[in-house]
Order: sequence, then C-alpha cells, then structure tokens
Amino acid sequence: MLAPWLEQLQQQFNHTFQQGRLHHAIMLHGLRGTGKSLLASSLSDGLLCDKPSSLVACGTCKSCLLIKAGNHPDRLDIGEANSSIGVDQIRELGEFIYHSAQQGGNKVVVIRFADSMTSSAANALLKTLEEPNANRYLILCCDDVSRLPATIASRCFKQLVVAEQSANWLCNQLNSHEIEPWQTLFLQQPFLVLDWQEEEIESNIKTLYDCANSDVTAWQLNELNSMLAKRTELVDTFCLFLTQRIKQVALAGAPFERISEQLNSVTLFVKKTKTLAGTNMLLSLAMLQQSLRQLS
Repeated sequence: MLAPWLEQLQQQFNHTFQQGRLHHAIMLHGLRGTGKSLLASSLSDGLLCDKPSSLVACGTCKSCLLIKAGNHPDRLDIGEANSSIGVDQIRELGEFIYHSAQQGGNKVVVIRFADSMTSSAANALLKTLEEPNANRYLILCCDDVSRLPATIASRCFKQLVVAEQSANWLCNQLNSHEIEPWQTLFLQQPFLVLDWQEEEIESNIKTLYDCANSDVTAWQLNELNSMLAKRTELVDTFCLFLTQRIKQVALAGAPFERISEQLNSVTLFVKKTKTLAGTNMLLSLAMLQQSLRQLS
C-alpha cells in the first residue's frame, strides 16, 4: 500500500491514463526519501497489468505474477545508488524499447537515479525521447532535475513528489508514539528514515545528531571518523545537523561574521571529504572542530 501522498499522485496519473493522455515519459523528482521509486514501480506495475482499465495493478494476472517474480520480459530497470548510468545502459534501453512486447501489451523502462547519467548517456536517451513509440513508457526518477540536460527534462512530464503530513505515517511505520528530535529534520524524506532503520544504522544517525548539538570541543573524533569514513554518504547528514545548530546560534544573536565563517567551514568539510579522493577524514574533522570551537 502506497503512502498517502503517493496514493494521491497515483490517482492523478490514473485519471490521466483513463483519459488516454498519459505522457510517454514521466519524470518523478524531489528530495531523496520521498518515495519516488515506489511510485515509479506502482505506475510500471499498472502499465504492465493485463487488466489495463486503470493504473492500479490487479496483482493476480500473468503479468502481475511475472512482476512479483522479478522477471517480467517487458520491463527494464536501470540505475543504482552511488553509480553513474553509462551510455551502454541507455543503448540497451533503446534496443529494448523498439522490440515487440513479449506479453503483447505495454513496455516500460524505469530509470532510477536518472540525474546520474553521463553526458553520453543523456545524449543517447534524447533520441528515444524524441521518437516515442505507441505503448512504450519511460519513468525517470531523480533527486535534482537541474543536474539533467534541459533537452531531457523538457521532453518529460515532470511531477514533483513531496512527502506531505508524513509525521503520523512515519510514527506508524516506526511503531513509535512520537518522532525523535533528529527525525523531525527528515519529515519530508520519511523513506530515508525507514532505510536507516532497515540498515540498522539509526544509532549512528543519533550519535551524529548528539555530537552536532554538543560542545564542539568534546567531539569524539575517533568515533566520528570511524562512522563517516565507513559511510561517506553520512557526511551530508552530519553537516545538516551542524548547519541547523549554527542557525540556532545565529538566531540567538551571534555575530554575522562568525556564523558565515562556521557555515563556510562546514561547506569546505563536505567538499573535501566527498569530492577530493584520498582526503584524511580524521584530519578534516579535527580542522572542522577547530573552526567551530566558538559554537555555543
């Protein structure tokens, strides 16, 4: 069952589909953790279902059973987290699209992390978008539309996916009566919180939050280094917590110059640790600690 905000979008697409106006290329975009991928899968399931009266898959027909088994011949999934999409994958997409559907219905391609396409891959995709065939659908998911060429974005129907009023829903999913302080920062990204729970790293996230909101001089650098060096994607999370703390200090009346310096230090830390190969995480943390020593 889809989350309420995804269910609403599903119904909107379903209405468009029943009117025969569903675009051949749909781009679902928005923050990571809003459920874009789940909505893409649901739309794909509906398009491939043998009972095409709506975009809601029946779950029992031959196509739905093939989907559940993960081997429907008329669906192609492309894109993985932390990996770019190359031109060979898009060429494979082109070959897939132009062959006849083995089940005699629609063919669907779901491109996850579409904003990770290389320039060559994007150029190869453009030809497919410019020459759509009947009963062929592309569903693209991306966090940041601005990272895609305008020629790609302009040929898709763009739908922003926003997690609205997700607090109660997230509590139910977590089997909790209330949201923890650090979780309130991710109410627009509830599936990100659920991913952390599934990966059993919630305690690490809480440690990052507690550290960011404690006396900077008391940071346990070795513990932070161990967590962030092992999972560099958590650098963004830690820096989000730090930025929120700095903003609170700013609201309390701290000098503008000091706040600017501290925010710049956080930005530099992200750049060094995520984009510069071979960066010493422990040394970078120590330098960040020094820069934020006046944070109180």
